[in-house]
Formats: sequence, structure tokens, C-alpha cells
Amino acid sequence: MSKTKKAPTRERRAVHHQLEEKRYFMTSRAAQPGQGITMPGVCRVRLEVAWCFKIMVSKKRTYGSSPQTVCQGIVVLMKLPAHIYLDEQGIAYETKEFPATTEKGARNVACAFGFRAHQMVKTLIFESGTGERVLVMVGGDKSAVSGHLKKAIGNRNIKMARPEVVQEVTGYEIGSVPPFHWQPTDFRSFVDEALTEEPMLGVGAGVWGQEILLTPANLVRASRAIVCNLTDRDRAVAVE
Repeated sequence: MSKTKKAPTRERRAVHHQLEEKRYFMTSRAAQPGQGITMPGVCRVRLEVAWCFKIMVSKKRTYGSSPQTVCQGIVVLMKLPAHIYLDEQGIAYETKEFPATTEKGARNVACAFGFRAHQMVKTLIFESGTGERVLVMVGGDKSAVSGHLKKAIGNRNIKMARPEVVQEVTGYEIGSVPPFHWQPTDFRSFVDEALTEEPMLGVGAGVWGQEILLTPANLVRASRAIVCNLTDRDRAVAVE
């Protein structure tokens, strides 16, 4: 005997109606013109919606800091602006999560994934004497040589940007600034040449607890970065 199919409840019908298009855009910090909803100081976050019939309403699960929630038998997967940018550019990447309670720092993220600290990229914002802001990317266990950085930027007067300036420029707080998607066309980004020797790199996704893994070549492509030696004192800068 075949089972009688239960009619959907009013609550389920309402949820289905709200999500019938299967994709939505929400607003958060750091939006750029032309990326879905454009508002000052906000960005879009796409919600990819997939039906999951195996999860019952009575068995809702809590995912903590994970950008995943379960609602009325529907799994909602949140894609951050950095993910959307990579998707649109056709750049391959992987997403990884680590506990949001992890202490800030590239070394701690590396430990969470079993990577070496050098593979976790630090994204730093510097200011020059001309008022230009630039992005500098080095390994988690390295610091840029001041003289090399000055030569690369082309200005003798440089300094690390203050936290409020970083947020103004990138739309993100220090700690999980993604190295792409937020830069204007004429914004300059620099990546340390030593990072190109790694098989895989990890960068912030914009939310602490979320990491993006990609190859050095894809990082350079996504960030439109200038590759140069920023950390080896014994070698020339050799800006490419």
C-alpha cells in the first residue's frame, strides 16, 4: 500500500513561497558598485538555498559560527563577497572553517589546519607619504623589509595603516581581511615572491572562522597583485 502524501502545512507553504527563487541577496559591510545591491558601506551576501528533505523541522541543528543554518527543512548556505568574487572570476578555491574562538593570528589559523604559518597570508594595509593606500601580502611568519617595501611602493615615507583606516579602505576589521573583491581598479596590491613557492595558501574570507584556500597563481590573479621580493634582505626587490 502506498503512503499518503501529507499536505504541506501553512508554515511550510509560506517558507517555500519566500524562497521559491532559490537565491537571495543580503546586505553587510563593504559593498562595491555593480555587485548586486549597492549601498554605502555595505556589500552583498548571497544565500544559496538548497532543499534538504532529510532534515526534519523537529531536528533543527545549530552550527555556531558556521555560515549555515537550518530552517523548516531548508539548508541555507551563505556565500561571502570574497567567495562570490572568485566564483564570478572563475577562480578555483576551497573553503575551510576553524573555531571562531581561535586566537587571532596567522600561526593559530595554520595550527588549526595543520599548515605551516608561512602558508597563511597576512593582508596588511600601508599608507604612503602621497596618501596612497596599498595592500601588502606576506607569509604568516614573515614581515616585510622596510627598505624593500619602500622601493616597491616607490615612496620613502610609508607606515602601517591604523585599524580605522583599514576598515575604511577594505570594509573589514583587521584579522580577516580578504585580499580581493574590495579594491578599486587603480588600487595597488603587492605579494611577496616567497609565497609563490608554496603549493597552497590560506587567506581570510572576511569573517573570522572562515578561510579561503587557493594556489599562489590564483591569489595573484584574484588580487591583481604585483609580485616582488619583500622579505629577503639579501635579494633585490625586482618588481614584476
